[in-house]
Amino acid sequence: MTRKTVRTTMTAVIVTVLLVPAVSAAAEPANAAPTFSKDVAPIVQRSCQTCHRPGQMGPMSLLTYEEVRPYARSIKAKVSSREMPPWGVDRYLGIQEFKNDISLSDSEIATIERWVDTGAPMGDPAHLPAPRDFDNAWEWSSRAFPSGAPDLVVTSPPYTAEANGQQAWVDLMTDVIELKEDRWVKAYQARPSKEGSRVIHHMVAYIVKPDGETDGYGLHYVPGKPATVYPEGAGFLLRAGSKINFTVHHDSVDVPITDRPQIGVLFHPKGYEPPRKVVRLNWSSLGDLDLPAGETMIRNDGYALMKENFRMLSFLPHFHIRGQRSCIELIYPDTGEIEPLNCFDYDFYWQTVFQYDDDVQPLIPKGTILHTIYYHDNSTASRINPDPRNWTGFGQRTTDEMAIAMGEVMQLSDEEFEKARAERLEILKTGNTR
Repeated sequence: MTRKTVRTTMTAVIVTVLLVPAVSAAAEPANAAPTFSKDVAPIVQRSCQTCHRPGQMGPMSLLTYEEVRPYARSIKAKVSSREMPPWGVDRYLGIQEFKNDISLSDSEIATIERWVDTGAPMGDPAHLPAPRDFDNAWEWSSRAFPSGAPDLVVTSPPYTAEANGQQAWVDLMTDVIELKEDRWVKAYQARPSKEGSRVIHHMVAYIVKPDGETDGYGLHYVPGKPATVYPEGAGFLLRAGSKINFTVHHDSVDVPITDRPQIGVLFHPKGYEPPRKVVRLNWSSLGDLDLPAGETMIRNDGYALMKENFRMLSFLPHFHIRGQRSCIELIYPDTGEIEPLNCFDYDFYWQTVFQYDDDVQPLIPKGTILHTIYYHDNSTASRINPDPRNWTGFGQRTTDEMAIAMGEVMQLSDEEFEKARAERLEILKTGNTR
């Protein structure tokens, strides 16, 4: 059993735990300068190397000391400003436990700063951690697919990112997928091709049902996002006759790259219907945005009524290039009590699906209103704003704007919800996770 900071969405509880690593005075002088091998390499492994290695989106490889050392001062500047690693969760509000958290603690940032300020020494190579064993983005996850391969693979039409070209958003619609009957999905993985991993920034693959309607929030890929494996007895329905619309954001490198991203799924057994349904929701999509020229922190609000009991598994805020920040809160039925969940700073170039740890996944009773607050910046303060002189509204082009709240939830019956709430309150009381 481990001890964590735990929050429940039944009551607004914020607990901060400061973990100070113990240092053996006999082993190291108290004022010993940090070294790469002992102090910095473990941080770089965990939070940098997923993207910063050959064949990935990072502009340089950071696998070895020899590769890291020339960029030491730049690394210090990026981590000190928290520009890198990209993680937009507000550290002073709401839930802080996420499955895919790559952020650095204040102590880790201080270690990197001191390492650089003392000359960025290598240290004793014997202290280096073992090289990280990567689950490459273009390989199928053994966690999601224990047999080594998905039950169904859907491949997009090809797209070629031209050499030294501009960033591009493309929609790639497949033919009807090869599925003879409706099946419940237990796990999925969205992945680029091996070649495409050099240029694919992120993608959202939307399921288009046989009636032509889009089936909620899409299946998402960003560098470093693990395959999605649903809890036991949970899943979503994939209907026979559906298509997949791959919406892909491509960058470019110095050579043309042709990419064909894929979706792989693992099914529950035939005839099995999971008792807990996973729903991919688009909670609010504002089509009436009004963003006057030159203004900063323009606020818009979206509201969604939760008609069932839900356990929130993940959240994805989505804007275009003027998006700045998104906050979500719950307005509870009957009492009208408001509980903030999180605020997320938004970076157009690093769009993240925030996956809550199991023991802090928000529990949302039916009748609750999910309130999303969106902030845009249409001024010269935004370094990537293409034209702060003009009004901007909603649109599909990158130069237009959006304000969307998406995510995955698991439906709970009244009995399941009360059991989950009791378990959460017990965790709060004892501090022990499962």
